[in-house]
Amino acid sequence: MTHSTLTPLNRLVKTARTRIRWAAAIGGVVTAVSFATPAPALDCTQIDIPGARSTTAFAINSLGDIVGQFADAKNVSHGFLIDHRSGQITSSTFQGPP
Repeated sequence: MTHSTLTPLNRLVKTARTRIRWAAAIGGVVTAVSFATPAPALDCTQIDIPGARSTTAFAINSLGDIVGQFADAKNVSHGFLIDHRSGQITSSTFQGPP
């Protein structure tokens, strides 16, 4: 059946199918483009506490100070605070239960 011999209803259905195919194709391109956008760059910093076997950062406050915990060579846990302005590390030893 050529386009000129299509009934108005068949012509409408064919036009709708064509529009749906185009919409799907365009939607696929838009979706592909939206997933292809690069993620924002992250800034990572290695935390080196002198004498630590392992280090875990727990939080960063609104000023950029970092708090966390590290284990020393004897596997004793200590807390630390790194001042973001000076880079100074303050540590403390966790006491056992009272």
